[in-house]
Amino acid sequence: MVLISFFLGCVPKTPPVQAPKVEELALVAVLDDADSSNTDGLPAALQQNIQIKIEAHNLSFNVIAPPSSTKTDQRLKKLTSETPVLLIETRATYQSQLQGRFRWEVDCTMSLLDPQDQLLTRSFTTPVFHKFHHEREKESLLAAEPVILRQLEGLLEDYIRGM
Repeated sequence: MVLISFFLGCVPKTPPVQAPKVEELALVAVLDDADSSNTDGLPAALQQNIQIKIEAHNLSFNVIAPPSSTKTDQRLKKLTSETPVLLIETRATYQSQLQGRFRWEVDCTMSLLDPQDQLLTRSFTTPVFHKFHHEREKESLLAAEPVILRQLEGLLEDYIRGM
């Protein structure tokens, strides 16, 4: 068992798929309020890790303020530009209390629209558990960060392979 762990630790990590030349994306990342039409930005740590993941694929980005609408289609129509648009929409909702822990679900939809109106989308839900009642939406996003980054990486690699 130790030998297997040792060999797996020595396996070289494959670098992420990179765009052949630096391409700029328009990045919009929002946290939608589950109870109203209000939106907020993502936590700074998550936003920074998303930007690092984008740069690792030889892509640059320009952060854009989100439009006022709350539906994905309406947001994408308002965000059309000459550069590809990456829209990350998140929503965290409280579900229940299970065995003394607070269960939240983080819904995430990632849409990448290129100037030729080709759309790549990934939607997923991640369950998150908190120990304390004061841990809310932003803490739920931070707890779901590994899944969000893994899905983002898959979306970016699909986009680069289709270029």
